[in-house]
Order: sequence, then structure tokens, then C-alpha cells
Amino acid sequence: MRRHCTGIRSGCLNFFVTSQNVRLGTVFVKLNDLIRGGAPVGYITNLDAVQTYAVIYLRLWCDGHEGQERTKNDFELALGAAQGSAAVHYLAQICELCIQHGRRPLMRHKVSCECLGADESCFANFIGCAVDGQMKMPC
Repeated sequence: MRRHCTGIRSGCLNFFVTSQNVRLGTVFVKLNDLIRGGAPVGYITNLDAVQTYAVIYLRLWCDGHEGQERTKNDFELALGAAQGSAAVHYLAQICELCIQHGRRPLMRHKVSCECLGADESCFANFIGCAVDGQMKMPC
């Protein structure tokens, strides 16, 4: 039963709010989880190149088949068929781990959005640290 249901469009995310829950399509999420993961914490332009691409390709990959095909094409064009295919495989694994084993649903903004969500920021830092060869994320 919905009480005080309000439709909201935040520029990036479309969702419906009930008193304590949010419906994203057919998935219900606690309101605090949406705020934590999807809340803008910065702009994608504040990231370095590696982190920017990490967020863009996370968004594309999670958007579905068309985004995944675009990612595959981009990777193979930039890296060649063999290395591009391997990079797509590893990106798929990382995304799957984050989506399947996260404490809550992974929140992200639209591919074209300039905002950087909290979950996306964490993902960007995770990838950035890996590229730099860091074994631990800085606290």
C-alpha cells in the first residue's frame, strides 16, 4: 500500500517514493540506500582519465545489451581484438561482482550525466587504485 507516493525526476534517476521505500522499475530499495549510492558527490569532469572511463563504461555495461556491445566495440577498437575481448571479460567480471555481492543495489547515473554518484565514485577509486598497483585503497 502506497502512502504519500511521489514521482521524482532528479535529472539522472527516475524513481517513486513511498514512506520508506523507493521503486526503481520492479525493484524496491530502501530510501536511505538510494540516497547513499545515487547521491551526487561530484562531477565526472573532476576525475582523471582512467577513472572517467571506468565510470562511463560501468554505466554503459549496466545499461544492457546495447551498452555492452558499444563497450565491446570501443575496447576492441582501442586495444585490438584479443586484448579488447579480454578487457571486456574483466569488466564484465568486475561489474558482476559489484552487482551480485554488494550490500545493496549498485546505483548509477545515466551515461550522459555529468554528476558522479557515490557508488560510481567508489568504483572509479577502486579501478584507479588497481591501475596504480595499489594493494589497499587509501583511507
